[in-house]
Amino acid sequence: MCSLDSMCVRVQLYCAHRLSSLERQDLQASIRNQKERNMVLSRVNGELNQELQEVMEQRIALEIQMEHLRPYHS
Repeated sequence: MCSLDSMCVRVQLYCAHRLSSLERQDLQASIRNQKERNMVLSRVNGELNQELQEVMEQRIALEIQMEHLRPYHS
Protein backbone atom coordinates (compact mmCIF):
# COMPACT_ATOMS: atom_id res chain seq x y z
CA MET A 1 0.00 0.00 0.00
CA CYS A 2 1.49 3.34 -0.99
CA SER A 3 1.23 6.44 1.10
CA LEU A 4 -0.68 9.52 0.07
CA ASP A 5 2.61 11.43 -0.30
CA SER A 6 4.06 8.89 -2.73
CA MET A 7 0.82 8.88 -4.72
CA CYS A 8 0.89 12.70 -4.92
CA VAL A 9 4.49 12.59 -6.11
CA ARG A 10 3.59 10.08 -8.84
CA VAL A 11 0.69 12.23 -10.02
CA GLN A 12 2.89 15.32 -9.99
CA LEU A 13 5.59 13.54 -11.98
CA TYR A 14 3.06 12.28 -14.52
CA CYS A 15 1.64 15.78 -14.93
CA ALA A 16 5.12 17.28 -15.10
CA HIS A 17 5.92 15.22 -18.21
CA ARG A 18 3.06 16.94 -20.00
CA LEU A 19 4.00 20.49 -18.92
CA SER A 20 6.39 22.94 -20.50
CA SER A 21 9.67 23.48 -18.68
CA LEU A 22 8.50 26.88 -17.39
CA GLU A 23 5.25 25.38 -16.08
CA ARG A 24 7.25 22.55 -14.53
CA GLN A 25 9.55 25.01 -12.76
CA ASP A 26 6.56 26.98 -11.48
CA LEU A 27 4.93 23.80 -10.23
CA GLN A 28 8.12 22.64 -8.52
CA ALA A 29 8.55 26.05 -6.87
CA SER A 30 4.96 25.93 -5.69
CA ILE A 31 5.44 22.45 -4.26
CA ARG A 32 8.60 23.57 -2.43
CA ASN A 33 6.79 26.60 -1.00
CA GLN A 34 3.87 24.48 0.18
CA LYS A 35 6.22 21.96 1.81
CA GLU A 36 8.04 24.78 3.61
CA ARG A 37 4.73 26.26 4.76
CA ASN A 38 3.60 22.83 5.94
CA MET A 39 6.81 22.40 7.96
CA VAL A 40 6.34 25.82 9.58
CA LEU A 41 2.70 25.09 10.41
CA SER A 42 3.65 21.67 11.81
CA ARG A 43 6.28 23.27 14.04
CA VAL A 44 3.85 25.95 15.26
CA ASN A 45 1.24 23.25 15.91
CA GLY A 46 3.75 21.30 18.00
CA GLU A 47 4.68 24.40 19.98
CA LEU A 48 1.02 25.22 20.62
CA ASN A 49 0.33 21.65 21.73
CA GLN A 50 3.24 21.89 24.17
CA GLU A 51 1.88 25.17 25.55
CA LEU A 52 -1.58 23.64 25.87
CA GLN A 53 -0.17 20.72 27.87
CA GLU A 54 1.63 23.13 30.20
CA VAL A 55 -1.51 25.24 30.72
CA MET A 56 -3.59 22.12 31.40
CA GLU A 57 -1.05 20.95 33.99
CA GLN A 58 -1.14 24.37 35.64
CA ARG A 59 -4.94 24.28 35.68
CA ILE A 60 -4.96 20.88 37.35
CA ALA A 61 -2.45 22.09 39.96
CA LEU A 62 -4.58 25.17 40.67
CA GLU A 63 -7.76 23.09 40.95
CA ILE A 64 -6.03 20.84 43.48
CA GLN A 65 -4.89 23.89 45.46
CA MET A 66 -8.42 25.30 45.41
CA GLU A 67 -9.81 21.99 46.64
CA HIS A 68 -7.42 22.07 49.61
CA LEU A 69 -8.49 25.63 50.47
CA ARG A 70 -12.22 24.90 50.49
CA PRO A 71 -13.75 24.41 53.90
CA TYR A 72 -15.24 21.02 54.55
CA HIS A 73 -19.03 20.99 54.54
CA SER A 74 -20.74 18.17 56.36
